[in-house]
Amino acid sequence: MRKLLLPLLLILLVTACQKEISTDKVSEEIAGAAVNKQAKFTVCHYDAVTGTSKTILVTQNALAGHLSHGDLQGDCSAVLTIGAPYQGGIIAYLDGTGLHGLIAAPSDQSAAAPWGCIGTLISGGDGTAIGTGNQNTMDILAGCATEGIAARICGDLILNGYDDWYLPSKEELNQLYINRVAIGGFTDPEFEYWSSS
Repeated sequence: MRKLLLPLLLILLVTACQKEISTDKVSEEIAGAAVNKQAKFTVCHYDAVTGTSKTILVTQNALAGHLSHGDLQGDCSAVLTIGAPYQGGIIAYLDGTGLHGLIAAPSDQSAAAPWGCIGTLISGGDGTAIGTGNQNTMDILAGCATEGIAARICGDLILNGYDDWYLPSKEELNQLYINRVAIGGFTDPEFEYWSSS
């Protein structure tokens, strides 16, 4: 088995449906708008048909609907950038919309964890594309109850208030490597990194 170092392998898909919205800010804005039913809120709206995002203004009544289907409150130009701190980690990858991507843990989680159960066939855990790491991690955990394996370290991690970390797929790990200058890590050529694929 190879050595394991997970400096940036513990990632989280940053899909708008998983993004936590600050309910305090939204509640304050909605409460303030109660006096003025025509109040408008700035939203970064993602159009799935065209695959583009644009800043729009919505009414109080429409705000909750936009937030629930993945739009972000605020201007699109100031939403997310690779290397910026976000949701307990560091933004490591953004797709073409700039609204979805991956978050890496800001530090190593282990230097010697095995991938999984040696000699045990794991059903699943074979997705390689971006977006498959979370399901791979769940498959590994379902097929291997051993403590201290890479997938369990990621799956059990609570970091900076977030508990939805997972071991990345092969392509997710590749994106971490590609953006290593902006996010840090991958500096020691002696270390090898596990993927969930």
